[in-house]
Amino acid sequence: MTRKKVYGFSRLTKDAADIITVNTIDDDGILFRSTETPKIENYVNSEEGRELFEAADFPEDIKSAVMAMWGSTPTIEMPNRHLQLI
Repeated sequence: MTRKKVYGFSRLTKDAADIITVNTIDDDGILFRSTETPKIENYVNSEEGRELFEAADFPEDIKSAVMAMWGSTPTIEMPNRHLQLI
């Protein structure tokens, strides 16, 4: 038996991606879901969101699917977090 991560999407749009990671156990080719709660990670199609997504540890097919949906230009503009309020 070996442990294996399985990835999928709960949402994939031009503006956002929600990626689910499920831990499984492979027993002679049969995958059983572990009792661990699946992990859901959310990314938005902004400059910052793209940087976070590209730095994340996902398989290439997941990264390619997201970037194919998002295209080459961010669709979400995030306010500058570094502005100082007066």
